[in-house]
Amino acid sequence: CNLLATYDAHATFFVCTKYTQRPDAQILLNAGHEIGNHLEEDRSGYYFRLSKDEFRDLLLKGNQYLQDECGVGQPPKWFRAPQGIMN
Repeated sequence: CNLLATYDAHATFFVCTKYTQRPDAQILLNAGHEIGNHLEEDRSGYYFRLSKDEFRDLLLKGNQYLQDECGVGQPPKWFRAPQGIMN
């Protein structure tokens, strides 16, 4: 974050909710950065086995966690798929 502040640059940090806590999130938010959802963790192959409904529920659960536990004021606007999957 210090290097970004040097250039008055802002970024979106995609966080795994399993490893993110309020103090860490607040540092990013207070510096003017955004937080995006990267689900619980970046597990290879796990998400391919989920149904659409299970995946949606996991995504919404992550958004809710970021709002309630990390102090993100509204649902994250951005999502980054684990392992870079697109379909």
